[in-house]
Amino acid sequence: MYLKYVLVASVILQLIASLIAFGLIKSTKFNSAWIFLSIGLFFVALLRLMNYTKPYLSDSPEVFFEKATIYFELLTSVLFILGLYFVKKILNHLFRLEKIRSDVEKRMLQVVVQAEENERKRISKELHDGLGPLLSSIKMSVSALSLREVRKEEKEIFQNSLHLVNESINGLREISNKLSPHVLEKFGLKTAISSFCSDISDAGTTTFHFRSNIADKRYDGTTEIALYRIVCELINNALKHAKAKSVLISLDEENGFLNLLYQDDGQGFDVEEVLIQGKGMGLQNLFSRSELLNGNVDVQSDKNQGVIITVTAKIN
Repeated sequence: MYLKYVLVASVILQLIASLIAFGLIKSTKFNSAWIFLSIGLFFVALLRLMNYTKPYLSDSPEVFFEKATIYFELLTSVLFILGLYFVKKILNHLFRLEKIRSDVEKRMLQVVVQAEENERKRISKELHDGLGPLLSSIKMSVSALSLREVRKEEKEIFQNSLHLVNESINGLREISNKLSPHVLEKFGLKTAISSFCSDISDAGTTTFHFRSNIADKRYDGTTEIALYRIVCELINNALKHAKAKSVLISLDEENGFLNLLYQDDGQGFDVEEVLIQGKGMGLQNLFSRSELLNGNVDVQSDKNQGVIITVTAKIN
């Protein structure tokens, strides 16, 4: 008796489910997959109802029920197959849309990065070609004045002015090179990173060690610029936030990939906290630039444990 009540309840629930499915057809904008699945669900409930009422309809011929059951089962199977076929088409369409969206985002990011690099080059050229000659002219004028026979106090003023002009020229050259690294364009990735690390090591207390097996090999512009900017971002973070004393950077080519390894002995950070709360703009830039390279990024760190970051980029 208990199983009979369970069977009745299952029949009622299946009929209710099929009615709800029919009610949602309009909401799905009469999607073919939903229509077929809804009808199939209704036929399943109808089959269950026929099997339940069969013992109570003794006047009906047995052959009729058997044939009806077979046809209903066949029709239900066809409906479910059609429904699943259209579901598969919908999923394939969604996958294609997702790929298109991903490609569009990547292209937009490439455009933004390229526009940023072009603007950096423009500003660098303006500084180099505009302010550079002016400062050089000032230096020549001050040098000429300092050669005159003047009092000792005035000569010290000229020497001090000449020193300030030289510092300004060096600062302008450094800013121009950071905006658009000429070493990267002329000599390649390894030389540019090595030169940058040497300049930073000479100017501060942090020691930078750089090694690479790529020699003077050149790569496409997007790869070189992206990796160079990633290294600059990591070094900038090491100087501003990590308070690291020693930094190791390696860049190796292996099996069609460029592998960048960054490691420091700084104060570290909680990776999940930074990523979830969106605090680290440096990390966000790191992930954004790695997307341009179709690369993978792995960040390992903890408070007072330093940082290990690996970037793997496929060579175009």
